[in-house]
Amino acid sequence: FEMLGTCKKVTISKDDTVILDGAGEKKSIEERCAQIRSAIESSTSDYDKEKLQERLAKISGGVAVL
Repeated sequence: FEMLGTCKKVTISKDDTVILDGAGEKKSIEERCAQIRSAIESSTSDYDKEKLQERLAKISGGVAVL
């Protein structure tokens, strides 16, 4: 099991998971971003590409869907 970091609080509902005060290893986060970029390049589905691009934007900005 890989870890990207830690947080102080997690709130989970039926539709959402919110992770607050997250902190992690910059290298691990950058590696995950690289994996997402690779998945975008290899995907043939426009829908998948769009969702992966959203995920990349969020994790790069400190808000993420992992």
